[in-house]
Amino acid sequence: MRGVLAALPKRPNWEVHRFSGVFERRKVTGYEGFEPLSVFTELGVVPRGSQDWSYKALGQSLSGYLLVEPGDLVFNKLRTWQGALGLSAYRGIVSPAYFVFRARVRIDPRYYHYLLRSSAWVQELKRLSKWMPPNQNDISWNDLKRMQVLVPPLAEQRAIADFLDRETARIDAIIVKKRRLAEVLRARFLEKARGLLTEGLQVKDPLDVRETESASAGSRKVVRLAWDFAFGSGTTPPAGDERYYGPGVPWLITGDLTDWEVPSVPRSVTQEALASYSALKIHPAGSLVIAMYGATVGRLGLVGFEFVTNQACCVLHSGTSLDVQFVFYWLLGHREALLLRGVGAGQPNISQEMIRSIRIAAPSRNEQMRLVKELNTYRDKTETSIDRLTRQIALLAEHRQALITAAVTGQMDISSAA
Repeated sequence: MRGVLAALPKRPNWEVHRFSGVFERRKVTGYEGFEPLSVFTELGVVPRGSQDWSYKALGQSLSGYLLVEPGDLVFNKLRTWQGALGLSAYRGIVSPAYFVFRARVRIDPRYYHYLLRSSAWVQELKRLSKWMPPNQNDISWNDLKRMQVLVPPLAEQRAIADFLDRETARIDAIIVKKRRLAEVLRARFLEKARGLLTEGLQVKDPLDVRETESASAGSRKVVRLAWDFAFGSGTTPPAGDERYYGPGVPWLITGDLTDWEVPSVPRSVTQEALASYSALKIHPAGSLVIAMYGATVGRLGLVGFEFVTNQACCVLHSGTSLDVQFVFYWLLGHREALLLRGVGAGQPNISQEMIRSIRIAAPSRNEQMRLVKELNTYRDKTETSIDRLTRQIALLAEHRQALITAAVTGQMDISSAA
């Protein structure tokens, strides 16, 4: 941290202390009846129940969980390097995999909430963290307690915290509005898609259309997906085996699906993998892929190249009476109905057999292509607007972080900024 501190302007009466000189570690247990809390990089410390944790059950015993009081700083040891830390406004308990700190000296803990989440200190926390497989980092108390932190006079800490409370709240409110607008644009597009695809139809279940319902739309006919498409899936060769992963055939997993075209994938499997695992079938370009389970369940993708998949993907290809993009939009517009068919505790799972049983009302192939063209045009306009909002949100987030870093390190005059 000396390099970071050396680059900062010297402020009168600002001191530099070790972290352990400002905070003490608290390990109070035995409060298992209190509300569980969690720490997120964006949200800081929040009640666990305020987020979607239904698929991650708590341990049977919470007796080892640590007590957190309002005003304590809480660190997720495995994600501190990503900024997963913050000031708690709640009384509750956290996992023993967290750190809980209480101030040793008279400070404004809000200042340290901002200081330790500033870009300079997040980088230092990342440097102090030790990599742990798989894909985790851990920070130890011995390393953390030696980290240096700034200690401005208490009045300046309060002034900086007040300023940042006000300014970050203003920026966050703008970000929330832009995210909501993006959600509205997506919802309008899906409503448009459903309206076009089912125009003239009155159906109880859009994924199980009956012949009598289809008759109300004139020339449409009911097609079960299994009647028209070839279906497939895949598997996962042993991870880390160099014989199976490398130059070869693109290997698509559910995380590659974005509800639109899949331009490429970062992984591929070798010819030896194809020879060793018969479930690794090569699927043709122009296929539709559906995620069947996991965090991405129900997500879709149109693939424009030959590929293989893992076992969580269902692949549809080689349709005759159904256009694959028409089916893509039908499933995208009715994804809620698709997920309602899912089974399993916590997250829903959908099966290939369930997807095969879906029955939709299809117009002629030419009419399908006309509808797809109209939806592509409308979607392009929608995505252009959403992309613009996304860039604006990224700039606001960047400005927010720069403002925090400048304020907590004394690089800006808070009084003139206010």
